[in-house]
Amino acid sequence: NIGGGIFFQSFETVWTGVVRNCIISDNTVAWGTNNGVFLYRTTGSSGGGLGVYLNSCGWGITITNCIFRRNRALPRGEAFAESSDGGGLSIRNGYGNVILDHCLIESNYAVTAGGFNMGYGMYQFLDCVFRYNEAYTNGSGAVSYAPGGGALEGGRFTMRNCLVYNNYAYRCGGIYITTSSNSIYNSTIVSNRGSEAGGVWMRFVH
Repeated sequence: NIGGGIFFQSFETVWTGVVRNCIISDNTVAWGTNNGVFLYRTTGSSGGGLGVYLNSCGWGITITNCIFRRNRALPRGEAFAESSDGGGLSIRNGYGNVILDHCLIESNYAVTAGGFNMGYGMYQFLDCVFRYNEAYTNGSGAVSYAPGGGALEGGRFTMRNCLVYNNYAYRCGGIYITTSSNSIYNSTIVSNRGSEAGGVWMRFVH
């Protein structure tokens, strides 16, 4: 129920990962069990295209010139009894550095953070496009700290020369931010849709 296309996990060591020149497409994660034992996460599912989970020793991942398209993280049941996050990518419960460079994240789906769910760590988005991603509860269609579904604080991001276009979410269509000290440079955020915020929602938690 995590990391449908690519899954990184290491509990006891520092590690680095590289994903380059790849198409990660049409993968699905869903609530599931293995002989009655929940897999990795005990609630919901995350990271339809790529998932990183549970590392307390530090890590780094660089994703360059990749396409994440039509990946899904599905909830448990139509009533969303257990949620899902990060239809395209989900980084959860670890401290590290993430670079997303010249990537396309499009047409991914989750209950929260249809495109990219960010947890703790430092993030750089360079020359990336987030478009046509969808989320249906508190999250964001494009990029989100996944309110209710993941970390509410601890992460920081810098976005340069990016396009956040035509994403949809129930609450905030574009970027849902719940921590301070983030930076957006030379980027276009346009035509995103949400019931309470279309482009960017900055909701700081004290």
